[in-house]
Amino acid sequence: FAIPAMLSRRLRNERLGHSRRQKPAVWRKSSTTGTSWTDGHIKPDWNPMKLQLDLPALPDLAALGGNARRRASWREQREATRREQEKWWALILQVLEGQPRPKFQRARAKVVLVFAQKRRRDRENLLAALKPLWDVLSSVPPGKEMAAGYEYRLGIIPDDDFDHLDVHLQPPLVELGRAPRTVIVLEDV
Repeated sequence: FAIPAMLSRRLRNERLGHSRRQKPAVWRKSSTTGTSWTDGHIKPDWNPMKLQLDLPALPDLAALGGNARRRASWREQREATRREQEKWWALILQVLEGQPRPKFQRARAKVVLVFAQKRRRDRENLLAALKPLWDVLSSVPPGKEMAAGYEYRLGIIPDDDFDHLDVHLQPPLVELGRAPRTVIVLEDV
């Protein structure tokens, strides 16, 4: 049994008392040099006003697509939506682990769904099935902090309405033999 080099380094550093970050990294905005760490090192590859989420799952089209919503009862719709919200919430927290969580006032979302099989897919069904994902990314409305149905909110965007979120669904990609995934790029507008 061999431990990968990166993992063994991390375990060794933790055993010796060294943490990955010696001091908390704070971002600041500079008009001449762009965004930089407080110690002066420029990090142009990370933009605090852009967030890319590469999530290893696809929306549940069978339960939440536009056609499925018309055929299901309100209870089935609510249970399917709750399951999807819980799934997206857990996946996004896993992807964002250890990273700062940006807050957008108005965001443009580019979405690419990567499928493992090639077949026709309806754009409206894909958009309808993504609704629980936008719910998870949005904030809890004022006065609803303890209300049911708002447990899985991350507060990255204020709301998922037209004033705060502009969704651009790219044509689906097909990668045969690979795991399906959802790639979302959020940019400040």
